[in-house]
Amino acid sequence: SSSSSYPQVRGYTAKAPPTASALADVQRAQEDEELRKLSAQKQALQAELKQYEDSVAKARAAPPSTTTAETKVTMRWRTSVALKRAELVLSIAGAQSTQGAAAPLLLKAACVFADDGGVFAGGESAFVTSPQLVPELVVPLTPLKDTASKLHVKAVVGMKGSTLMQVHDLETVVPRFAMYAMSSSPVTTTRRATMRINDRAQRADMWLQQAFIVSD
Repeated sequence: SSSSSYPQVRGYTAKAPPTASALADVQRAQEDEELRKLSAQKQALQAELKQYEDSVAKARAAPPSTTTAETKVTMRWRTSVALKRAELVLSIAGAQSTQGAAAPLLLKAACVFADDGGVFAGGESAFVTSPQLVPELVVPLTPLKDTASKLHVKAVVGMKGSTLMQVHDLETVVPRFAMYAMSSSPVTTTRRATMRINDRAQRADMWLQQAFIVSD
């Protein structure tokens, strides 16, 4: 057509550079955004500080009988034949307050690390916790080999209604034959072994106490 045989020329006006007032508006918007962020951070820090001050005030207001340095976490071994495992039992014992009444500190959790692998089902460490504070915690163990292994225990204790906790560092050794249990009933058999021990009876008894889980 005749319209397509002639080129068309179009012109555009150049974009005007930003004015000083426009630049000032952009700068004010950026400054307002920075102030908003700083204000939000200030409010978060003030809330965190208030929570910390409330915790400190609550701890200072607690009676002396609720906190005592004499609290001790004891450990003992036992064997569960039904569950086919050895168990390390943690409990609170021997804690007395300044008034002579039992300190109301209980166990919340325990984290146990082993120097050697193959002690726990999940690896070289175990973490046991309770939804509520309890007087006793049980740490299950399933050693794969008849070897003694040193355990490092971190027991977390606290009192009901408090957010403050104490961590007790303990150490113990897994008995070499922890997966063996003494029979609760006499076993009739014609087979037996006879041995002669040159050591004293007290020394042999000490070895039995260390190598096996022997009940009192």
